[in-house]
Amino acid sequence: MCKVTENEIYDGLSSIGNDKSPRVDGYNAYLFKKVWPPVKTEVIDGVKDFFKIGRLYRAINCTAITLVPKTAKPNIMKEYRPIACCTEVMPDIICEAQAVFIPGRKIADNIFLAHELVKDYTSKNLSARCMIKIDLQKAYDSVEWPFVRQMLIELARGLRQGDPISLFLFGITMEYLRRLLNELKEDKRIFSTTSGLQANLGKSCVYFGGVRKEEQENILKHLGENYSQNHFMDRKKLSYAGRTQLVKSVLFGMQAYWAQLFPIPSKVLKTIDAYCRSYMWSGSNSITKKALIAWDRVCLPKSMGGIGIINTKLWNQAAQIKTCWDVAHKEDKIWIRWIRAYYIKGKPLMEIIVPAQASWITRKILESKNKLHLIPGNKTTRSLTNTIYYKLLPEMRPVIWKSLIFKNDARPKASFITWLLLQGRLATTDRLIRWGMTVDTTCSLCQAELETREHLFVECDFAKAIWRRLQKWLKWQQIAEEWNQHIDWAIKNAKGKSQQAQIFKLIYAECICAICMERNNRVFEKKTRSWEAIVREIVYICYVRAGPRVKKFL
Repeated sequence: MCKVTENEIYDGLSSIGNDKSPRVDGYNAYLFKKVWPPVKTEVIDGVKDFFKIGRLYRAINCTAITLVPKTAKPNIMKEYRPIACCTEVMPDIICEAQAVFIPGRKIADNIFLAHELVKDYTSKNLSARCMIKIDLQKAYDSVEWPFVRQMLIELARGLRQGDPISLFLFGITMEYLRRLLNELKEDKRIFSTTSGLQANLGKSCVYFGGVRKEEQENILKHLGENYSQNHFMDRKKLSYAGRTQLVKSVLFGMQAYWAQLFPIPSKVLKTIDAYCRSYMWSGSNSITKKALIAWDRVCLPKSMGGIGIINTKLWNQAAQIKTCWDVAHKEDKIWIRWIRAYYIKGKPLMEIIVPAQASWITRKILESKNKLHLIPGNKTTRSLTNTIYYKLLPEMRPVIWKSLIFKNDARPKASFITWLLLQGRLATTDRLIRWGMTVDTTCSLCQAELETREHLFVECDFAKAIWRRLQKWLKWQQIAEEWNQHIDWAIKNAKGKSQQAQIFKLIYAECICAICMERNNRVFEKKTRSWEAIVREIVYICYVRAGPRVKKFL
C-alpha cells in the first residue's frame, strides 16, 4: 500500500464541512483548519501512525453515553442500557412545556399554544390574567458551570463538562427557571443570581387580559420597565445573481419560518412577493413592475425552468396541511392535546365542524383537513412539508435544457446569465427595439449584423473565435454554428454525471457570461478586449472553480 502523504491528509481535512458535528471534546474540523500550522505535525503523525499499526487512537472514537439501569439493582453490564443522553433522556427530565433544543419538540409547539391562550385577551368581562415574555442576555455566554453541575446532580444524570451538548445543557438551565415560575417564587433575582443569566428588558414584554390598570402598574413596577427595539435591514446593490441569493437565503428564510406557523393572508403574501420580485430585478426597495421573467415562473423548480425560489403561498399551504396531519396522527404535543380535548373531543377529524370559537390559526389548520389526501402513504426522501409542497406545484414538463443549469460549478452570475439566455430574456438590441427603445441595432462585437440572441452568442465571428479556441483546448467535437443545432449540442454534452459533463457545463456557462460581459463593457463602458484575452480569463476562472476531481481533465 502506498504511503499516505501530508497533502492527502490535509486534503482530507479540507473536505470536511465546517458545520459538521464536533468530537466529544467539542472541537470540529473548522478549528483544525484555522490552527493548522501549530497542530500540523501531531495530526499528521497520528494519521500516519494509524496506517502503520492499523489501530485507531481510542480517544478519537469516543462518544458521550450514559448507562441506564434496566433493573432496580444492576450487577452486570447486561443489566445496563447505553444511550445518548441528548436523544433519549432529555425529553424525560425536561418539562414538556419547554420545546426549544429538545429532540422531538419544536418551538412552533409553544407558539400554537400561546396563540390559542391569548386569543381572548382583548375581550371584555375576562377573568384577570397575564403572560410574560422573557428574553435572556447572551444566554450561552453567561451560564455558570457550577449552576449547571448542581442541576445535573439534582436531576441524577451523569453528564460531563466538555460534552458537545451545550444546547441541551441550556435546556436543563431553563428547566430550573420553569420550576421557579411554577412555585411562584417572589424574588425574581434568584434565577439570575444562581445561573448567571440576566433578563434583557429591552426585548421582554408583559401581556395583560382582564387586569385593572392599578394592578398592571404594580406588576410592571415589580418586574421593571421594558423597551421596544426595531430591526433594520440594509439594502445592498448586487448583481441579479447576488440579489437572487439574498432573496432565497435571507428574505424567504425569514418568511418560510413564519409560514410554518401561521396561515399568512393572501394580501400579505402578494406584498412579500412584490417586494422580493422588485428587489431581485431592479435592486429597489419599492414595488415596481419591471421583471424579465414572470415571478410564478421564477418560483418553479430548476427542472421546470425556474431558479428554485420558494412559492410562498404554496409553501404556506403545505405547512398548514402538515400541521393538520400532526393533529390527526400525533398526541405527543401539549397544543395538540389541547385541540383534541377542546375542539375534536374524540370525533374523527374529517367529521368535525371547524369550531367558530377557536382561534383564527386553529380554524385555518383544521380547514386544511380536506387536503390531507396529498400526503403520500409511503415514506419519501423529502420532508413531509416539502413533499406536500411539490404536490401543490402545477404540473409541468421539465425543460430540455435543465442539464445546463443543474449542479453547475460556474459562478452564480454566470449560471444566472445562462438561465436568462436559455429563457430568451437577455436584453439584446432586437428585444429593446420591440420595447420601443431607440438603440444602435448593430452587434457591438463584430460591427456587422443585427444583434440578436442567436447572433451574439453563436453566429457572431467574435463569438465563433472564442468557441473554436475552447474547442481546440478541450478537444470537443465540431461546434454547431446555427442556434438550434448549437443548443442541441450543448444539452447533449451537459447530460450525465461524468467529469466531462461537469467540465462542459462549467465552461459553457462561463463562456456565455464572458461574451455577455464583453458586450456590456463595449456598449456602456466603451472598453474592448481581444477574444484571446477573454479565452484566457475563461480558462483561469474554470480552473479555479473546478473541483479537485475535475481539474485533472482540464
